[in-house]
Amino acid sequence: MKIDRVIFCLNANKTYTSYWNIVSKVWSEIYNIKPTLGFVGTPEQVDILNLSDKYGEIIIIPNPSITPNDVFSWNVTWALLYVPTLFPNDVCMTSGIDQIPLGNRLFIDSVSEISEDKFYVGFANAYGHDEWHPSSHLVAKGEIYKNLCNIESDFKAEIEKIEKWGRANRTVSWGLDEWYLGQFLRNNSNVVLGDIFEDWRSARLCRSINLKYDVKKIQSNYYSEIHAPRPYESVKDYIDKLVEILLRG
Repeated sequence: MKIDRVIFCLNANKTYTSYWNIVSKVWSEIYNIKPTLGFVGTPEQVDILNLSDKYGEIIIIPNPSITPNDVFSWNVTWALLYVPTLFPNDVCMTSGIDQIPLGNRLFIDSVSEISEDKFYVGFANAYGHDEWHPSSHLVAKGEIYKNLCNIESDFKAEIEKIEKWGRANRTVSWGLDEWYLGQFLRNNSNVVLGDIFEDWRSARLCRSINLKYDVKKIQSNYYSEIHAPRPYESVKDYIDKLVEILLRG
């Protein structure tokens, strides 16, 4: 497969929003892949938050059920799986908005080995079990997301369906998106489980472990990504300098 789009999701939670303009620029300029943001909210909120479509596409998804104060609701993250269904013929990859790629092509190269009729779970070994997997670094054509996960065309109907499943099987809380997704990935011949997470993590800058970097390693595309501190404003100078070095090459 060759990735056409990298999918992100947001609502108006300012803990995350400022990263869109940065991460979209990196994906567009370094990887030539189209960043696509599923924004759960209104066009007015997009304008207020200064979310730019200079480097990517912004898809407005009307808020299905959560209140404006419920900024950590799990159902916003399901937009990662819903948005690809709007592009049935495009190969779509999911990613967290605070995960900025740093030039390393380990994951991109692993995707190139996967057939277009498969659903690739890039970080299948990240949690150490098969019950559920990270919602980041999933790759497939949009139509495969829809068919594999039985995704409704209407986002509100989709969210209501998953909430009902959550009440019956677990709980309606943060992480429900990954629990729900897990049932479709187990014992499925159309799913390819990747095993590159440890190699990816070993070359990662991470807010909870180590943010000190070697400029020469940035320039040589050694690092896989930075899992960045939040909000962006708290580390603005650090992130801006890092991205400047990356884009300068």
